[in-house]
Parts: sequence; structure tokens; C-alpha cells
Amino acid sequence: FPVEGPPVYRLYEPVNGEHLYTMDMEERSRLLAEGWQDERVAFNSAGTEQVPQYRLHNPNAVRGAYHFTGSEVERDILINAGWEYQGIGWYSCWE
Repeated sequence: FPVEGPPVYRLYEPVNGEHLYTMDMEERSRLLAEGWQDERVAFNSAGTEQVPQYRLHNPNAVRGAYHFTGSEVERDILINAGWEYQGIGWYSCWE
């Protein structure tokens, strides 16, 4: 991950043990208000010209409900399997 760039925050949901990474400050604030724990900045996002990391959510999972991938093929397979596509989570230097 790059040394500089927009921060990607890691949050922890203690009831089910779920982790989530987000760059969205509104989402971060909302989840903290809902009882998620702030694990602070996990790493920095690369610029938008780098590799997008797609965020998906499995609505049927109790734990491990979020998945991130730099692969469009994997993203599309998961969408076809019923996962919800939630957009680009951040940008990395590599797929």
C-alpha cells in the first residue's frame, strides 16, 4: 500500500466479529454510532489511476459478509451468486 494517500479505516463489529474497511467518513461515523469499534487507519489508498478494489457484501452471511477484490472476474462471479456490489472500496497498487 502507498505511504501517502487517502486513509482507509478498519472497523470491527464485536457481536459477530466482522471487520470492514472504508474510506467513507459518513459510513465510518454511522457504524461507530451503531457500536462498531474504530481500529483506526489500516492503510492508505492509492490514486484513482491505480487498481480499484471492489467491495461486495453477502446478505446471507452472519460473519465474513464483506469481500474485497481487485478482480473484475471475481466481482462478477460473486454478483451472479447473489452478493451485493457496493462499489469501489479503495485503490491499491496491485490486483
